[in-house]
Amino acid sequence: MDNVFQQKYTFDMDDLVEWGAYQAPSSTRKLQLLAQWGLSRGIIKKQVLKRWQTILYHQLVDFERDGIKYRLDISNNVTDRRILTSSKEYDGRELAALLKASSGGVFVDIGANIGYYSLVAASRGARQVFAFEPNPPTLERLNFNVSANALNERITILPVGVGENGSFELYSSGDLGSASLLPQENYESVRIQVRPLLEVLSEHGVDSIGGLKIDIEGMEDRALIPFFKEAPETFWPKCIVLEHCNEEDWEINIIDFLIKESGYELKFSTRGNTVLSRS
Repeated sequence: MDNVFQQKYTFDMDDLVEWGAYQAPSSTRKLQLLAQWGLSRGIIKKQVLKRWQTILYHQLVDFERDGIKYRLDISNNVTDRRILTSSKEYDGRELAALLKASSGGVFVDIGANIGYYSLVAASRGARQVFAFEPNPPTLERLNFNVSANALNERITILPVGVGENGSFELYSSGDLGSASLLPQENYESVRIQVRPLLEVLSEHGVDSIGGLKIDIEGMEDRALIPFFKEAPETFWPKCIVLEHCNEEDWEINIIDFLIKESGYELKFSTRGNTVLSRS
């Protein structure tokens, strides 16, 4: 296995330690208050993160937000840093749209990372969550966070990528949330299994989706378009949250496809995401 993943596997042995072992020390109280007051932004946010990293041993912190327990690593995951330092709920508008669509139904999280969206959905009304995460070190943290919240029965973790069926290289810079199937120079890689979305969900008895969130670093079109071409309309999600930060890597503009070919309506866009819905 390549060096970066060897390092993460060794580091993530800490995930065998029970949640609570890495509670934030009292010396971080002022930093937490800055976040709560909405002052942890811009240059101040960078200073706050540096201070967190100075204080924390191993860079890990066990953190509870809105009743959900997380083990965060602010040294190598943008999502972790945002959970820790945001004054408002991170991606709150996107979550609200997904939660409304997924209430009592199925939520699909493609590129689940450490489980932020999946944990919120399972805690707030989704009957079943399917979390796709193929990156080995990220998968370990996802498993830990789901278990720490006793949500193993509500969240099905699927350690595969979504796309064309086969075995592919997953490239990573070391940041847990930025691994991609797109070749990257000077990145380490690991071979993962990739499977079509319709095939996997059908095997689990799913025939309709309330909400779907996808964030897979420029491969969103390759993952979703085959699903929409093959699945019956009754299977299609009511709401989709789609990261558009890497749209330059799309072969087909998936947002245009969903609006023009699949009858979705653009609800709103944020700096990182596009939210679409279908009645």
